[in-house]
Amino acid sequence: MIGTGSAIADDLSISSESEWKTFVSNVNGGTNYSGSTVTLTANISVTADNSFVANCLVGNSETNSFQGTFDGQGHTITFVKDADNIGSSDAGPFRYIKNATIKNLITAGTLKNAQNVMGGIVAQAFGTCTISNCMSSMNFTKTGTNTDDATFGGILGRAGDNSTGNITIKNCLYTGTLEANKSISGIVGYVRSNCTVNISNTLFAGTLTSEGSNKCNFYRSGGTCNLGDNCYYITNYDSQGTQATSAQLLNGELAYTLASADDTGNTLFWGQGNLNKSKIDAYPSLTTDAAKTVKKVKNGQ
Repeated sequence: MIGTGSAIADDLSISSESEWKTFVSNVNGGTNYSGSTVTLTANISVTADNSFVANCLVGNSETNSFQGTFDGQGHTITFVKDADNIGSSDAGPFRYIKNATIKNLITAGTLKNAQNVMGGIVAQAFGTCTISNCMSSMNFTKTGTNTDDATFGGILGRAGDNSTGNITIKNCLYTGTLEANKSISGIVGYVRSNCTVNISNTLFAGTLTSEGSNKCNFYRSGGTCNLGDNCYYITNYDSQGTQATSAQLLNGELAYTLASADDTGNTLFWGQGNLNKSKIDAYPSLTTDAAKTVKKVKNGQ
């Protein structure tokens, strides 16, 4: 059952594009799903229409934001937008969340925008939020002549609204490309003052393309951002985090390290396929494929 126009709603399952768009309409109309769980039960594609932002992206303000738990159950949402400009700032699968949890979600697709603030999972997060076991390969490009800070993040665009906030990002992976004039980060585009973001057990394996300043592996901050254990990157753009070595990638050590520290027990887990073979996966990923489980063995066993 879906509640409409009220603060909360019953738990909800989504298995199609039309059900996703109904969910979007409800949140944008004031149903925040506080205390409820929304579950994605299938891979879905969300295609362009004449009102892409209003009809396809969750939330339209801090007030009309998602405030429940969203469990992707390891499924993927792919966003297909052919136009060069989606025409609005704060773009991402979830535009606005507040006191919410997003977990076990994979996002893919390409979005182009002349405006600022885009994130592979969430554009803006307020209050106390957790983003865990999420992976994004979304590609974002800033178009046009707007020279403001892009504030693009592979997982989260911007944290906080200059009031107290606490955001946790753990067991997440970004593999896409962020392209803008300046101010892009592999995981969090910007942390506002009085907001704290804690990042742990996370891998940045994406690409940052910019001729300007402020290319960061993990975050750009006016507030506080703490990198905890196991924050790794593949390509270095600044001094944040730890670079994965070729040996760690080849023998599965990095995948094993990330998997061992993952205490969530959720659907997606860290794995890597074809270890020590010519077609080895280039880096660990969050997966549901048991064949990619990495185990530690002793020499000669």
